[in-house]
Amino acid sequence: MLSGINSLLKMCRLKNSLLAAITIIAGNFIASVNISSLHLFLDCVSMMIAVGFANIHNDLLDIETDRINRPDRPLPSGAISLKKAKIACAVTAIAPVALGFTLISIAHGLFYLALIAFLFAYNKILKRLPLVKNIMVAILCASPLLISVIDGHYWNPKLYPPAVFAFLLTLAREIFKDLEDVQGDMLAGIITFPVAAGVAKARQLAVFITAFTVMFLPLPVLTLTYPISFLLFTGISVAPVLIFVIIRSQKHQFDKAQALLKVAMLTGIISTVASIVIDL
Repeated sequence: MLSGINSLLKMCRLKNSLLAAITIIAGNFIASVNISSLHLFLDCVSMMIAVGFANIHNDLLDIETDRINRPDRPLPSGAISLKKAKIACAVTAIAPVALGFTLISIAHGLFYLALIAFLFAYNKILKRLPLVKNIMVAILCASPLLISVIDGHYWNPKLYPPAVFAFLLTLAREIFKDLEDVQGDMLAGIITFPVAAGVAKARQLAVFITAFTVMFLPLPVLTLTYPISFLLFTGISVAPVLIFVIIRSQKHQFDKAQALLKVAMLTGIISTVASIVIDL
């Protein structure tokens, strides 16, 4: 029983789900949205379940590819049955929409309905399109910030920087993930951007996006959207991590590069919130 639950949690990529929940909390704080703790909790739970659906559905579709690239994952390793995974996929598809409509609001229900439909379309169709799939994932990873727009009924300009950072860092991370899997993808006949354009060009693009993100860090301060403390915090906690990403990529350590980008996303969120707290 416990092993089955652990396998399902692994399929859900709990760390990614928690990062999405943290993004919602940070987004509401950044946008100065005033909602109840229960409302915020339901926001986070619904998003975490939706992320879980995306990952379980992806694993179901990619079971054969994962036998090459990720043989230790629950489905190819046999840690969980195909039937249980399909049931979990159905439950995680329905639950966020049901929670949205019944416990939060009609707007939230419609948002999660559209999100689940988009995630399904992505896994079935869009992820087969080189680079397009990377861009779509980057957009999806920035989507938790839209919850604060629904909750607050307006778009706060302070959401622009974290949305742009989330998009850029996720885009670079997705390219590095494809670079990490390039051998298995070639054997499986999957045309990702590194397979189509070559490892060298894909690495150059990922490095360019990472370097551009570093250069983008002063802009929120220069446009007076954020206080000077934002540049201080991101300069200490984000810029060095991104520099290490570039160094790792030059050594073709793509697994470490993409892991560091996830760290950069988390420290970026913390730095953004901290700069606002200091400025209060």
